[in-house]
Amino acid sequence: MQRELAIGISTEAAEIPERFRFKSPEEVRQLFLNEKKREEIFLQNGRHALFYILRMAQRYCIDLSDAFYAKMKINESRYSAEKFNGVEV
Repeated sequence: MQRELAIGISTEAAEIPERFRFKSPEEVRQLFLNEKKREEIFLQNGRHALFYILRMAQRYCIDLSDAFYAKMKINESRYSAEKFNGVEV
């Protein structure tokens, strides 16, 4: 079961950047500016990835809130606001 859930997360999440392949930065920007297209990209594939993430968390008693805050603490130490102020990471 773990294997299938992990593959599901990876597969569905990988479909999101495929929508941007072979597009110029301006074409990608236009996709994000178009609400319908933006929703189509992220709702179609994002909801599938989210389902697998939630199912894995449920099945293996992972508190996603705790996991999220732990990740934010790691990011805070790696990418301090002072060091990366105004820089996209």
